[in-house]
Amino acid sequence: MSDSQEGVIKYQLDFRQEKLPETIRLDQLELCRSKLIRLGMLGQDDARYEGYGFGNISARYTSVIDPANPLPANRLPGSPDAFLITGSQTGHLDSLSCDEYVLVEHFDENANSLRACGMVKPSSESLSHGVVYRTKAEVNAVIHVHDPELWSNAEALQFPVIPSNIPYGTVEMAKAIAGLLLTLYSNRNAGVFVMAGHEDGVIAFGPDVPAAMALLADKKQIKNN
Repeated sequence: MSDSQEGVIKYQLDFRQEKLPETIRLDQLELCRSKLIRLGMLGQDDARYEGYGFGNISARYTSVIDPANPLPANRLPGSPDAFLITGSQTGHLDSLSCDEYVLVEHFDENANSLRACGMVKPSSESLSHGVVYRTKAEVNAVIHVHDPELWSNAEALQFPVIPSNIPYGTVEMAKAIAGLLLTLYSNRNAGVFVMAGHEDGVIAFGPDVPAAMALLADKKQIKNN
């Protein structure tokens, strides 16, 4: 399996299968996901990446809690860096319910470990998402897409690039992302960068899901003009 694929979970996973609360707000995540599918930046295609699903989207857990329906204390993850992310290999589905999202309760990028709960297991890129939330407290959304045009034109679009010798879903990738955020994005809460070692892999982040999506849409429009 090549590093362009996202079907293999490389971290140590402590997983608890249980249903997530139905009061979690998925509207922004699902609207964004639908747009990404239409743009071919997320999904599943037999002609791409040997048929494996590609792309994933997440939101900091505190940003998707309905204030009118707060969770009981025993259902709170207890970490400000906890986040909700699309489940592994759900790209073939047109829309997702709470059963296809996963709550990442805790992660340790140095130990390459992660604790999560839900009805499906989390995306193989979960550590990369997590390190963005931990490094940038003001970021509440991370979008990982696959777009050949944006990826191959990173220099022209002035995207920061993580070197090709760093594979996806690894401790090295998590550390590289943290380093990039602390240097190039130290005073910014939104941006886009490319993973050269992960074919067509592009990550956008922002203060909320619409802001992160707008960055991708804007860059896609620039490239197509």
